[in-house]
Amino acid sequence: MRQKIQFDESKAKKYRKRLEVLAFKSADPIVFHKSWGDQQLRSGGWIIVSLTENGEPSGDIYGCDAKVFKETYEPVPDKTPHRFRKTELICAYQPGHAFEVDTVLADGHIEVKGAHSDMSDAWVVQAPNGEVYIIQDAKFQNMYVQTSE
Repeated sequence: MRQKIQFDESKAKKYRKRLEVLAFKSADPIVFHKSWGDQQLRSGGWIIVSLTENGEPSGDIYGCDAKVFKETYEPVPDKTPHRFRKTELICAYQPGHAFEVDTVLADGHIEVKGAHSDMSDAWVVQAPNGEVYIIQDAKFQNMYVQTSE
């Protein structure tokens, strides 16, 4: 049975993203149907395609709110079109049991209602703006590295 949780900062450590992404701005609102829930991306948001360590598209596609994208991503230094890297540090931990959270943006927009994981090794992540979301363990391990910052 899933337990609805609130992010617990006392359990979290800081991580930075290690991989780049491809990103494309959309004028249209989009709904992403993911295993953890439905993401409601508002118009003007960005479509994100994760890249592998080799720079190839990973097949993982999701959205990022326009304001959040502007605050947390920057173009890669070599000016390759549509390639960005995340600039912010996130806080994250593994609750150790099945859980559920709501992804609420800083302005109150509920992007995912009842995002959930039935895996005991999933991560709950909090962005600096307070947004909370879930990442499955294999994806988290591939995308993030712990930092002492």
